[in-house]
Amino acid sequence: MRTSHSLDSPASQPASGFKRILALISLTQGLRETLALALKLAKEREAELVVLHIIDLVDIPDEELGMPRDRMLGLVRRDAEKELNQLVHMAESQIPTQIVVGVGDPRAVVEQTAKDLATDLLVTRTHSARQLCQG
Repeated sequence: MRTSHSLDSPASQPASGFKRILALISLTQGLRETLALALKLAKEREAELVVLHIIDLVDIPDEELGMPRDRMLGLVRRDAEKELNQLVHMAESQIPTQIVVGVGDPRAVVEQTAKDLATDLLVTRTHSARQLCQG
C-alpha cells in the first residue's frame, strides 16, 4: 500500500529515483525469473512496472499455411498479451503494471518504449541484454 505524501515533500519520490521500471520479457526464456526480479524491484522502490514483450517480424513468416502475415501477427500479439496478463495476475502483486507488446526490431522497440513511457530502469536477462547491444 502506498503512503500519501505532499508533492513538496522529498518522501513523495521513491528513494531510488525510479518511478517506472521496464521489464523486457521473453515468453520463451527466463520469463518467471525476469518478472519476479522486476516485480521485486518495483515493490521495493514503489515504482510502476511496464512489462514489454517484443515480437520480431523476422520470426513471423510472410504467409503460414495460407494465413496472411498481418493476421498471423495479430494472433501472436493477442496470445502474448493474454499470457503476460495471466502471469502478472498470478504474481498477485499490488504493483501498478502495464503490459506492452511491441512489434519490430527489438533494440528499436525497447528504445522507443523506454522513451515514450519515460522509464528509468531496464530489467532483462543477460542473454537478451547482449542481443540488444550487438549490431
